[in-house]
Amino acid sequence: VAIAGKGTEPLAGLRFPLQDSSTFREVLRTGEPIVFADTRGEERFLAKVREVLGDGKMIAAPIRMDGAIRGVFYFFDESIDPAWDPADVARAKEIGHDLAVLLERVRLHRALFEWTRTLEARVQEHEARLASIAQAEKLATVGELISGVAHELNSPLAVVIGYANLVGRDATLPP
Repeated sequence: VAIAGKGTEPLAGLRFPLQDSSTFREVLRTGEPIVFADTRGEERFLAKVREVLGDGKMIAAPIRMDGAIRGVFYFFDESIDPAWDPADVARAKEIGHDLAVLLERVRLHRALFEWTRTLEARVQEHEARLASIAQAEKLATVGELISGVAHELNSPLAVVIGYANLVGRDATLPP
């Protein structure tokens, strides 16, 4: 089994060696499965496929979802007997649809995972900001407390210093 995605974006984020084969392009063009009873007799279509999969029989079926072809599914069997029958082709079409659903789920799962990572990073940034704000509020409170203590100490100290200055100027004042 091999899968190849359509377009510049890899299918479900994966790259496949058969994406550039002429079989792949033909299935995309026609939208229908291509059946090969023996890949050895089909060099025109199968040079790349044979390089990757070897010799045998093969069905190249579209991976179709919501009417759009998302890629190509290659069902390969090394034996050429018995030949593929219409039920095999129908099963390959069904598998192509199932693969489209599966690959869409993989894409959605990856998107959800990435979104979750982004959200977690934002939560951590937010928590760091909250911790920074809390630290700033604590420092502001300590600053206010120290300012109040300094004011409370400064008032009586100013009286003592003022009296000491008076005593220093006038020696007749009582201590």
